[in-house]
Amino acid sequence: MDNEDGAATQRDEHPSAPRGPGGSGLSRLRHAVATPTNWRVRTKLIAILIVPVVAILVYSSIAAGSVLTNTRDVNRISDLTRISKSAVTLVQTLQLERTYSTGFVASGPIGSRNTDPIPARQSAVNDAYRAYTAVADKRHDSFGSSVRSALDDVRDRMSTLPAKRQAIQRLVDARAVGTAFAPIIDSLLELVRLIPQGNDDQQLDDAVSAAFYQLSATELLAEQQALVLRLIEGRGIPFLESDFREFLSAETQRGRDQSVIEDLQNPALLALYRPTVDADFSGDIKNTDNIIEKILNASVGQRLDISTEIWNRSTQETIDIGIDATGKMLDIADNRVDSLRSDIQRRALLSGLLVVLILATALLAALIVARSLVRPLLALRTAALDVADRRLPEAVRRLRDSTDQHFDDAIEPVGITTDEEVGDVARAFDEVHREAVRLASEQASLRNNVNAMFVNLSRRSQGLVERQLRLIDDLENREQDPDQLSNLFKLDHLATRMRRNNESLLVLAGTDTARRWTHPVPLNEVVLAAISEVEQYTRVKQTTAAPVSIAGNGVSDVVHLVAELLENATSYSPPVTDVRVTSHSLGPGAGAMIEIEDQGIGMPAKELERVNERLANPPVVDLSVSRTMGLFAVGRLASRHGIRVQLRESSSGGITAVVRLPARLVTGDSAGGAGRVPAINRPTATASPA
Repeated sequence: MDNEDGAATQRDEHPSAPRGPGGSGLSRLRHAVATPTNWRVRTKLIAILIVPVVAILVYSSIAAGSVLTNTRDVNRISDLTRISKSAVTLVQTLQLERTYSTGFVASGPIGSRNTDPIPARQSAVNDAYRAYTAVADKRHDSFGSSVRSALDDVRDRMSTLPAKRQAIQRLVDARAVGTAFAPIIDSLLELVRLIPQGNDDQQLDDAVSAAFYQLSATELLAEQQALVLRLIEGRGIPFLESDFREFLSAETQRGRDQSVIEDLQNPALLALYRPTVDADFSGDIKNTDNIIEKILNASVGQRLDISTEIWNRSTQETIDIGIDATGKMLDIADNRVDSLRSDIQRRALLSGLLVVLILATALLAALIVARSLVRPLLALRTAALDVADRRLPEAVRRLRDSTDQHFDDAIEPVGITTDEEVGDVARAFDEVHREAVRLASEQASLRNNVNAMFVNLSRRSQGLVERQLRLIDDLENREQDPDQLSNLFKLDHLATRMRRNNESLLVLAGTDTARRWTHPVPLNEVVLAAISEVEQYTRVKQTTAAPVSIAGNGVSDVVHLVAELLENATSYSPPVTDVRVTSHSLGPGAGAMIEIEDQGIGMPAKELERVNERLANPPVVDLSVSRTMGLFAVGRLASRHGIRVQLRESSSGGITAVVRLPARLVTGDSAGGAGRVPAINRPTATASPA
């Protein structure tokens, strides 16, 4: 078959090749068959897998049916056990709602009853039912008809609960409350009984039986709890013969259920069961037994002399202990299911070992062919990972950081020259690599062109703004009218903000601004200069200023950085509030710190974390940067001088921006010889003493 396939391939690829016994086409065919290196991948895989596949099919046809059936059955049991655990929790909440609803109806005439405890119990039932349906609904269709019918019964009965709750509000006889809840709880108990689904494992059956009868006994005690509560909550209601028979019947049946558990003689299950009935384990169990004995010996026709608080607390604690024991018994059942599943897996493993023995001979024959396939694949994998992890990222990073307009997009090929599919993939990967580098170079060139446009436009606009500022200064010096002078100050302020926006474009393009100072400038004046560049400058108050100066090479960038943070603070805080700026020295050689606090609406924790990450690691310029250009400029300026900027939640509910200036930017005491920022911070900026 392989010869024919190979011949067909050769004829397809070389239609003009001679087909005679001595032709070159036949020679190439013989060479291809003799050297598997140039076989097609399909032929190699067939040669490797045909013998193991035949062996697996022969053996798997015998064992697969049994393994699949057993695994399916065990998974069904595991699923129903999980559903039953949710059902037990739902039973517990239903019992509590029934008890409280019984006390509610028995407490007095309609209109005078206290409904406060009822909504909380109903909400607990609703939450438990949602948790139950989340487990049951997604596994519903995987069960047999009997389990599906039981699950449908629970759903149908629970769907009647809202109507029953409405009816309970109008009930006069509290007995009807128990009648309303009984079918729902019974349907949930039935789920526990169905867990084995015909499985004959004795340990599993014992665990499920113990859980079922423990839950049944707990439910009987809950019924007794509601019955007695109805009698002692109802003022003047006597303990009738019918009540006695009902209470005695429940107690008798509870004893039978407990006897079934004791008869199992399973040490692990008995260790869980005994604390539910042992008075030495809990004082509440002892109180429950004593009160039950007192009720059984009470005079019929008389009112029960029992404390509501003691009865409810004791029985509820006993019920909770029983529910907890039920859950642990179901855990034992679940562990047994895991053990059964492990047995199935172990048998499957043994079967697999037999298959391995069968495959050993086949693997020996396939080894030569497999090596010819694996080696080039490993070489391709190594090269591909090297390109993905090192070469391509380095090339992209080099192109991104380069300012050249012409880029070298040459790549190092993978180096696999075979004629089969792996070689084709290697050459295709080289093309992809080359195309990726070419696209990266085009993007880098485009980014450099865009940056150049940004710089060109910004430089032009900056020149116009500087001329405008000089003209405004001249007009201010000659103007005597206070109103006109105020308007000129506003125009001066707008022009200053325009200059900052132009400088933000330069930062966006990765270029330094034109403004430079040769001498240190007091930090106080740097902050005032930043305040003057903010639209709502009248709201900014500088409360304290550190007696230090900023090195001349960083003055313009620090002014820009602080102005962007102030703009952000005033924009995201109520217009009637102040934004406070404080600064202080961190000591000799430690730098200084500026804090900007607003009283705004704050920021969610995740958003705050995201913004701080962008400030610490400014991203590559993209569309998202254009929407938050101010914060991007802050991050770029901070990284340029080693400044740390972090946003934190303030005590007022707003945001505090903390700017930590490194020691190399801070020159010490601001007194003496310090330069001054040009008069861009007119009296419009506000500084108040601490």
